[in-house]
Amino acid sequence: MELKPTPSGLEYQCWKKGCMQSFKTSAAVQLHFKETHSKKPLLSVSDRHVYKYRCNQCSLAFKTLEKLQLHSQYHMIRAATKCVLCGRSFRSVIALKSTLKLLILT
Repeated sequence: MELKPTPSGLEYQCWKKGCMQSFKTSAAVQLHFKETHSKKPLLSVSDRHVYKYRCNQCSLAFKTLEKLQLHSQYHMIRAATKCVLCGRSFRSVIALKSTLKLLILT
């Protein structure tokens, strides 16, 4: 990042193509870039479809509320099957129980 001449003196120019904003400090231009240009689009995933039901625990999005609710069960199962000894999450209670047996026996 380098200082560039602007009408108001030497300033840091945003490096995003087409953005003409400039700032007095490098921290300010970095914050601007992060807040203005680095954000992922919230809803549009493709040109033809809008996935308006977004999971608040991961980056997945769904077309219908039903599919989001079905996906949310995945997170609930993983949270409910977290091992207190090793910290891993399992896909089923059976897998958790077998791991607990192994950990307790060793």
